[in-house]
Amino acid sequence: MAQLVDGKDISADLFDLAVTIRAGVLSPDVLGMRRLITSEAARHPAVAALYLADSWERNIDALADAFRALDRQGRLRIVDARVAADQSTWLTVGAALNALLLTHIADHDTATTTASAVELFLSGYAVLGDAPSR
Repeated sequence: MAQLVDGKDISADLFDLAVTIRAGVLSPDVLGMRRLITSEAARHPAVAALYLADSWERNIDALADAFRALDRQGRLRIVDARVAADQSTWLTVGAALNALLLTHIADHDTATTTASAVELFLSGYAVLGDAPSR
């Protein structure tokens, strides 16, 4: 997160972070744990809640903190950093996560998908001078 907050190129830094997030969330170990937690959530809701809080929510909170810092710096326009962090994360991993969990088929064009996610996020949150151009 430090590179995102302290970096000079918000688009490139968001792209690098998105690649890291994708690699983590879509890793075989994390996918296996998500499958296990999901399959047992009804029988063990406290375990599922703990996993959600200690993994997903903790990471969303850290990203929201970074977005708040970027808003204070005037580099992003963020009204609700938690919402922005959720949106950024789901743009980055949502389709691939669903595909891998449900079909075990990976998205092979990760660079294009990730770049598109960052571009879409910045189209809504970038300060005018930092907005991506096509």
